[in-house]
Amino acid sequence: MVFLIALLLVAAVHGDNVQRSRLMEISVGELIEVFEMGKEAAVGAGKEGMCLQTVTEGSHHRCESKHLMKGGFNNLGSQETMAACVDKCEDNKNCKAVAYNTGGRTKNLGNCHGFKKCPKTQPGPDEFYTFKWEECVTNPKDDMCLVTVAEGTNQRCNNKYLLGGEFNSLGQQADLSECKMACYNDPKCMAFAFNVGGRKKNLNNCHGYTQCPASAKGQDVFDTYKWEQCASEPSPVDGGFGSWTKWSECSAKCGGGQSKRTRECNNPEPKHGGAFCDGSFSENKSCNEHPCCEVTELLKEYSCGQLNLNDIDTTGCDCEACPCNDFLDQNYVCSAIEATGLDCSHCERCQTCECSTFLEQGRTCRFIEENGYDCSKCDCSETCDASTKEYLSAYGMHGDLGPYYSCDQMAGWGFDVEGCAC
Repeated sequence: MVFLIALLLVAAVHGDNVQRSRLMEISVGELIEVFEMGKEAAVGAGKEGMCLQTVTEGSHHRCESKHLMKGGFNNLGSQETMAACVDKCEDNKNCKAVAYNTGGRTKNLGNCHGFKKCPKTQPGPDEFYTFKWEECVTNPKDDMCLVTVAEGTNQRCNNKYLLGGEFNSLGQQADLSECKMACYNDPKCMAFAFNVGGRKKNLNNCHGYTQCPASAKGQDVFDTYKWEQCASEPSPVDGGFGSWTKWSECSAKCGGGQSKRTRECNNPEPKHGGAFCDGSFSENKSCNEHPCCEVTELLKEYSCGQLNLNDIDTTGCDCEACPCNDFLDQNYVCSAIEATGLDCSHCERCQTCECSTFLEQGRTCRFIEENGYDCSKCDCSETCDASTKEYLSAYGMHGDLGPYYSCDQMAGWGFDVEGCAC
């Protein structure tokens, strides 16, 4: 009874494999209106306990003319819509079938034809949607989906599934709509192929099949469809947030700026009506809040180190990592520069020994540091100063020539003998 409604809804419930059937050229809304109206028979119109059934859809076939109600064609008047035409027949106790003209040479002359009965159809000059009231029968295909197997190709169902084991098992039909209805009305028919072109088009054109698990190649051109269980609706999948991006570059180099990070609702993406992510898609934070440089003009002539020595604040300025470079370029040692108040701990040139020149002369770190140098980064393994070592016989620096003295003597004269071999 609701076969046509199932056909209308197939594309919505069967996913990408279902194509909109070419069997229908009238609006979906109007067809649904017709069948909703046909669910309840008109009281007193002789249709109690009967159901509205589809006879043809957009076909050149309609009920036989000899069964037309009194008044001949257009006996139910010219109606603006198919629903209005069906309604006219439903309320008329003599009307058991109705054909609505949707196109052709007489469309504007008469479009709503009532029939006393409709045991079979005959061809007409126009296109019709034809319905009839008959005893309600449940067709299992009403709860199934009509799926397109192939359209306009040489593909049809495999021969081994032919209804009755033969071609044209559903008879010679006028059009695709008639072929479909023939299969729909046969309890064993679950698929059909309508021959739309080729050497046998006019000899056998409507082939029914008990099933159609796969298509096979034929010699002609076919439109092939099958009924199968509608795919169940997939379960909803709620969306989830993905990872945060890295913080963006600060909008300001100083004085306070903003940095931003974002995330998307893609872990997983919401599907099948699942809930969208609930929460923030972006976050902001403050950055580079240090003050901006206020001595930009002075830095054109002086270094940050020079300005710092004069108690000028260079906070926020683009200063070199080493504030001591100007003085190092003048061959000042790091310890001497730091004595003025500058911090040279980040200077690359201050990571090496500043006492090398004196150590190469044989002086000890102890002696050098007494003169204001910093030998903490030096090799201070030499413990006896060269000025003392020269006169101690233990070292024999002058060979046999001498003179050499004892440590006591040297100490008495003011020499440093600590760490010397006495």
